[in-house]
Amino acid sequence: PPDDYLRGGWADGAELTNPRAFTVDGRAAASGQVRTEKGIALLLAITEDDSERFLRFGVIAPRHQIAAAEAAMAALKRQIRFLSAAEVARIKPYRIKIVTVESGDSVASLARLMRGTNEREALFRLLNNSEGKALSRGQKVKLIAE
Repeated sequence: PPDDYLRGGWADGAELTNPRAFTVDGRAAASGQVRTEKGIALLLAITEDDSERFLRFGVIAPRHQIAAAEAAMAALKRQIRFLSAAEVARIKPYRIKIVTVESGDSVASLARLMRGTNEREALFRLLNNSEGKALSRGQKVKLIAE
């Protein structure tokens, strides 16, 4: 269970205080606190797919901001929602598409074809290792496509 994981796995060797077991969106979960040298670490573990694996979340704050850290952790717990099987089935992952640079193509024009980011030019340059380099006709480049 998540509370055992907090005590014996994640916070091993530290004194876990205020341990609580509960559910988050129908999954077993546990939280607790660990005092640090300069403040506090709030820990949250949620069972992943009824297995021995856990999703881990932490909020770390200095002593003078413990109330804000507790509010942030409470908000996090309230907002977690897992996708249903139907929602997962509807997800269409993006794919890498290889295209050939043609006459008139530029980083900007090809980057506009990218999906999944607002930072299209930066991602294009990263994917294609093209920082500061000009494109040449016939060159193969990667795009994120649907």
